[in-house]
Amino acid sequence: MSTDLLQSYTALLKPFENLEPHAQTKIRANKLDFPDPENRLASHLDVLDAPQQLADYLSFIPFNRFIEVRRLERGGSIPVLKATAQPSEVGWTSVIMESDDKGDILWNTINHTADSRHHYAPREFILRELNRSMVPEFVLHTYANYPQSTSGSICVYGLTQDEDEKYYMVTDYASHGNLDTVARGLSKNVSWLAPPSTLPTPQDLFKNVSWHHITLAARLIAKELAKLHQLDIVHNNIHPGNVVFGLDVSVGIVDLRLSRAIIESHKEPGVYGRLEYFPPEVFAGEPLTKASDVYCLGSLMWQLVTGVPPRSTAPRAIHEHKNKMREESIPGAYQPYMEIVHACWNPDPEKRPSALEVDEQLEEMAKKEIGPSISWLVKAFILRRRVLHKRETKRKSRGTGASEPEAVAEGTSKFYPYTELRLHGVYSETAVRLLAAVEDVTAQTGVFGERHDTTRTSVRKGRRDATRASNDRPRSWYDPRRISMSAGPKKRVSTHGSVPVVV
Repeated sequence: MSTDLLQSYTALLKPFENLEPHAQTKIRANKLDFPDPENRLASHLDVLDAPQQLADYLSFIPFNRFIEVRRLERGGSIPVLKATAQPSEVGWTSVIMESDDKGDILWNTINHTADSRHHYAPREFILRELNRSMVPEFVLHTYANYPQSTSGSICVYGLTQDEDEKYYMVTDYASHGNLDTVARGLSKNVSWLAPPSTLPTPQDLFKNVSWHHITLAARLIAKELAKLHQLDIVHNNIHPGNVVFGLDVSVGIVDLRLSRAIIESHKEPGVYGRLEYFPPEVFAGEPLTKASDVYCLGSLMWQLVTGVPPRSTAPRAIHEHKNKMREESIPGAYQPYMEIVHACWNPDPEKRPSALEVDEQLEEMAKKEIGPSISWLVKAFILRRRVLHKRETKRKSRGTGASEPEAVAEGTSKFYPYTELRLHGVYSETAVRLLAAVEDVTAQTGVFGERHDTTRTSVRKGRRDATRASNDRPRSWYDPRRISMSAGPKKRVSTHGSVPVVV
């Protein structure tokens, strides 16, 4: 853990009395729900070498407050638990918003009195394992949540410790899943027609979908990213799994600084994340910036419509598409929406809009009467891309011998050394794996040493397979390994119902 980095993050934390009234109210409410009269949080913060300033914001929650604890299956390297907690005898504390005579908003905690509105239903929480290397992320999550906290944020409640003395950061549970779930729901229900509403309900995210709903969902994400950037936080790993939807259409961007902590744990320089969401500059070894986050935001906005992730990698897509965009433009899509997506996908980071500009543009769009229907051109495009994505997933699972869920898990975040990342910018994922296998064989046997015929045959076969797997890359790219350049596999056209599907 970088001491200088932790100190710089700790300096961002304001004293409790300097926080906005609504942030103070929210903290008081959380401390009433999870009281810590013995101030055990202070000693646990010392064990983690975490700053004591966090005690003003958070609570220590005994692990026995949680029931039905189970581990969530995620592709990341940090264990995540889902747990349920029961309220106290007087129920959960309620927080409401009132106005004074001048119309100014007053945030008040409705305490446990006779006329209070109490909530007695169990609540679900997320427990993310925490160690010393993750303390800066812990501080960042707290800082991002409270200085500009609103009812729409994913709340950080505090710290807990299990029987094995493992620490966990306790946050809200995103009851409506992450963006992968929401995007699939939006694109799956594009046949529904509905009048635009001022704000989508959680149910609207999965049915009655219109361009208005898609625009509002995109704005919620852009607004949260803009908030992070205004706090001078660069996420570095924006992808659908890190964008979560909670109650009342609240949106949170999670795993702040997680990628940086994992990168620092490796000796070889590289990046951490999902390959298909990396911006093009990363493949050239450039550092990740706020503009990199905006490029990923464009991919998320595209996925909100299609329901599937982008294909291939950014450098290969830029070379293949004449307009140098990350993905195909969606035919029949609402043009102002796609213009924002294309602006985010500008190959030059300096020419991309800021997250705040994207938020402002989407806000203006949301105020307008957007056509309620999704055209059949868009529906046909969505169907084609979903069919292709399903076939590619099955093909990957057959190629690796893994089941389909395991194949999907391969698309989740992992560490990529820059040396490997440069290959991914030229070759397909299958070709990179095969080339790595060839290198393993030659490293074990010696490239110039004596080898058995069986070894020579396996090396030749591996190179031949890599050639076949890399046929789909652009022909004009220079191949440092001198693998023969092929025009690629021939495409055949089949039909899925009445929609042509290119295989």
